[in-house]
Amino acid sequence: MADTSGIDEAFDLLLQEIEVLYRALREEGAEALRADRLEEACRIFERIRQVNTFREQIRALRSEWNKKLGPIPVVPGPGGPQPRSELRTPRRAYRVAILESLIELGGHGKVHEVLERVEAKIGHRLTAHDRERLKSGEIRWRNTAMWCRKDLVEEGLLARDSDRGIWEITEKGRRWLDERKHGTGAADPAG
Repeated sequence: MADTSGIDEAFDLLLQEIEVLYRALREEGAEALRADRLEEACRIFERIRQVNTFREQIRALRSEWNKKLGPIPVVPGPGGPQPRSELRTPRRAYRVAILESLIELGGHGKVHEVLERVEAKIGHRLTAHDRERLKSGEIRWRNTAMWCRKDLVEEGLLARDSDRGIWEITEKGRRWLDERKHGTGAADPAG
């Protein structure tokens, strides 16, 4: 069977680029509002709406692809064939390491600082597959950690409005981490 993993990576890259555009447009729109350029702000916010609609269409298309056309390819590995998904450390494995790293950095940090600490914390768990480079040139585990960051933002554990290139833990994120460390919180919804 033909390997379809490149298509999933292409969806990842496309969605990342759309996210960069979305954030840039939000910043431009906010700046236009601050400068009282209302007509320009309206045009930018309409563009944001269009980009957001397109992003949702891409997510739906990706979901449809995975359900109908994207079987997990089997590749040889130690102990016999393994699906590619089992070769990659899952996103949820990065959650605590990201939050702990941000606490250690005083609550916020540059992406490269956070990822250096994350690697120090979970590097022993990363597989050879995690350490491979994607077609984009990015190292797979770093890409996965960035997707985990997106999940944490959506859950309110990381700040949505932090400066570009900065990750920041929220009070909710601090509480979640504290509860998890002390065993007082609910089960992690992400596993």
